[in-house]
Amino acid sequence: MYFYSIYERFGKNKEGQELERTIRSKGMGMYALCEIRGDQRYQSDRRYRVLLKGSREHHSKYNKDDVWVVSKTSSFESSQTFLARSTYFGPFSDGSLEFDCISPRDVRIASQLMQPNKPTLVYALRTISASTEFMMLDMLEERVEQLPLLPYILNKSKKKESAMATTPLSLNIIELTREDNIDVEAKIVETISFYGLNEDQERVLRQVAASVIKSPGWNDHSEVPVVLVHGVYGSGKSFLAAVVIIFIQDIIDAVSKNREPEDAIQFKILVSSMTNVAVDRILQTLLKLGFDHFVRVGSMRKIAKNILPYTAKARLSSNEELKELEQMLEDQQNSEEDTENIATAIQHFRKSESVNSVHSMNVVGTTFMSSVFEVFDNVKFPLILVDESSQLTEPLTMVPLTRFGCSRLVMIGDPLQLPPTLASNAEEGKAGQGLDKTLFDRLIEMGYESIMLKTQYRCHPQISADDRKPLIEGLPTLLFVDVGGTEQKSLRTNSYWNDKEIELTANIIQCMLSHNISPVELGVISLYKEQADKISEYLNESSTSTKKVQISTVDAFQPIYG
Repeated sequence: MYFYSIYERFGKNKEGQELERTIRSKGMGMYALCEIRGDQRYQSDRRYRVLLKGSREHHSKYNKDDVWVVSKTSSFESSQTFLARSTYFGPFSDGSLEFDCISPRDVRIASQLMQPNKPTLVYALRTISASTEFMMLDMLEERVEQLPLLPYILNKSKKKESAMATTPLSLNIIELTREDNIDVEAKIVETISFYGLNEDQERVLRQVAASVIKSPGWNDHSEVPVVLVHGVYGSGKSFLAAVVIIFIQDIIDAVSKNREPEDAIQFKILVSSMTNVAVDRILQTLLKLGFDHFVRVGSMRKIAKNILPYTAKARLSSNEELKELEQMLEDQQNSEEDTENIATAIQHFRKSESVNSVHSMNVVGTTFMSSVFEVFDNVKFPLILVDESSQLTEPLTMVPLTRFGCSRLVMIGDPLQLPPTLASNAEEGKAGQGLDKTLFDRLIEMGYESIMLKTQYRCHPQISADDRKPLIEGLPTLLFVDVGGTEQKSLRTNSYWNDKEIELTANIIQCMLSHNISPVELGVISLYKEQADKISEYLNESSTSTKKVQISTVDAFQPIYG
């Protein structure tokens, strides 16, 4: 532990404010001689208030769900130390922080430290922000047993749903009757022809339709409610997702227009992913296909500009989104189209036109992190479509599924591309303890089959062709070079670089440029940003012509080429 190493070297013989100053000078948020009190407002033995003595840190240092270590002793002896999570985004006006003990052990120790009718002095240490982790844990603890889809992601059955008598909760479905007079097969054929779907895309459309639609004579028992799509780069994943959404909405509209209002089909679709880029890519494709009956929820600055007119308030009790949009409008780098989109969004927010859109619209897009916003309270999404699902840890994937009572799941991803990112100081091979396995991967191991999209739409033929010619005669199209060298880690960014790899990469680029290869035809893809930055620095020091060579990380290249 970093604290103990610092304490042993610099603070062992110090107490109180002197110890606090020493530990803070080493970059840790320590508070000495604080007072711990029970919080009488709540009937809970888990919640306490700690009155922070001395100078507070800058407000940006505090966050909701920070992990705090509280102890009776300056050495943080384990028998007199407990862990707690902050319940608000910083101290109250009186300097007190409200905590919830994390485990029953922590509750027990906290109660033992309390002295009747007299304040107890303690030391408090602010450690990591664990808001994402607590969000996942809270959601799983509170709602996972209410998830209709749970039996299907724990124990796959190859039989129809009707045969699963043990299903504890009914699965929502689009149920048609003969009186609706809807020919689902004809609708599918029409969609395939109109959008020019290839054979693999057709299989996905048919499997999703069979999962979410029950229709006499066409599909009397809906299929298992999980559809996995293995979409390699450039295989039309976003286009297919948009077509599937339009198809389902067309069926809903065709049925509902001939029914009484009280019998109309209520079936909402959530488009979600880890990144804003992935969510917006699908919504932008919907716009290109002429479909704009959707709403987007998230951070205004992170949403694509042409999607902003379709956004809704995420925090009902504040005007943060409106203020953010007004600031964005002042950006001098906005294009004319950007300015128009931001202005339209501002107008909608001022008129409160988007307040109820999350409830009224059938299609909603948001990231996994934004799915916990209060605007989603009491909203159910029978169908959730997850993009980039092979880059998401399983607990994070479960957040929107459990929050929105998911009945049908479509997961799109490529398990052969980037895995989930796990930031940990644990030894190699011990990090994650299974967190590196995605729900997508586990469902495949359980026996679910994924449909692979094999047709390439994005990659240039000069790259994807088997017989492609090299840029320079005699240069192999693919070459692995074991450079060696020493991997180094930046303390500032926690990213890695290797000086020998940088030097060799720069030499190869310079060699190609000397053979009259245009710099715009060259790209350098690095796994680490630090490495990419150092390659750029190395090249720019030697020649200005290398500035047109695109050098970036895998993530940065992927939206363009993948």
